Amino acid sequence: TTTTDADGNTSVRLYFGGFELTGSSLTDLQPENFQHPEGRVVFENLAKTHYQYRLTDHLGNTVVLFEDKNGDGLITTESDTEDPDLLEVLERQFYYPFGLSMKGAWQSTTIPAERYLYNGKELERGLGLEWSFYGARMCDFAIGRFTGVDPKADQFAWVSPYNYAENMVPRVIDLWGLQQYDPNTSLPPTTGPDTGEKKGPVGMESSSPSSSSASSNPFLPSMDTPEESTESTENTESSAESTENVKLPNLPAPLSPASALAFSITQQPRHLIAPDAIAFTLTQDASSFVNVGTEEGFLWILQGVDAGIYPLVDVGSGVGLVDASATGEATLLYYSGDYSDLVKENFFGNRFELNLSAGEGLQAGLTGVYAPNADAKGGFVFGWGASIGLGGSATFFSLNFNWGASGRSGDELDKYLPHR
Repeated sequence: TTTTDADGNTSVRLYFGGFELTGSSLTDLQPENFQHPEGRVVFENLAKTHYQYRLTDHLGNTVVLFEDKNGDGLITTESDTEDPDLLEVLERQFYYPFGLSMKGAWQSTTIPAERYLYNGKELERGLGLEWSFYGARMCDFAIGRFTGVDPKADQFAWVSPYNYAENMVPRVIDLWGLQQYDPNTSLPPTTGPDTGEKKGPVGMESSSPSSSSASSNPFLPSMDTPEESTESTENTESSAESTENVKLPNLPAPLSPASALAFSITQQPRHLIAPDAIAFTLTQDASSFVNVGTEEGFLWILQGVDAGIYPLVDVGSGVGLVDASATGEATLLYYSGDYSDLVKENFFGNRFELNLSAGEGLQAGLTGVYAPNADAKGGFVFGWGASIGLGGSATFFSLNFNWGASGRSGDELDKYLPHR
């Protein structure tokens, strides 16, 4: 989408899955954030990420946006500090019944600006209009009405074709800009005030009350039937500390098969979105069978308190049918431990690397990495990647087990070499 603000400045926003890229034109787009059901991941200069989460009310309205900046598992609020750099409650919102944000001292502006506010719908600030996109239509909260005619107006003759949620706020919402919907009941909304006919939002219809369930509610977790709720209450009273009935929040869909595989190994939700680090290296190997190789490059840590770019120097040996070769590699790396334990030292030290490559002159291959002792808690680092390079002779196959000091800068490497 292309928008123009009140000052006449034009910007472009591209949506790619959950990713949002922004720029002044299509040629200079940069990733701004990644949206998921619990909040967003904000990218800072492609070198650091911020994990920000939303608290919503019964209508799906964003009321609090927060970030655990120091990773201590606690959120610092306005009552704890007056330092904006330490404050972890990034934004608070209060709303008038028809969705207009209240202005006050509690309100702050995040960078980038939070766009998903009332009902969780995206707020378009182009030309200073501040309309929200509901799917079928745009809504102007300043007047509490949609800006276009209801495509289903023939089914709602008793209200204006520009109405929002049949004017029944704040109990219900207008889910897609097509008709009102009550997110606090398992029954779909009625199509008229005097009819018994039940009809849910588009794509969520139910033929009878018995066939409907809270799973159709986009804002609340699934709820038990009255009979199941009674049983659940009894179980809770008998075992107050039991957590077997606790429902975990929905996880974002994996971005790729590699993300899904990494998550299946580590069970760390962050790996559904991105790896913990990426290693970019240039490898040189020599000799015909038992070869000695070196790697130089950099390690780009994407997550954690040490996110950033670090020099990488490595020495190792292996076997292969190669006289000499130079290969460039890119490897995705994942740390099995918790986010709070993710530091740059996890990627230092010895690890095994398996390189499989083939080609005559120009060669390409795959890389696998495993570091069994990434920390004192039993965590490990693993990863995979691809390589491409040139061989000094006909290269058909090479296999290299490498136990280098990955992630160490050159002046730190010497103390590792005597232990080869």
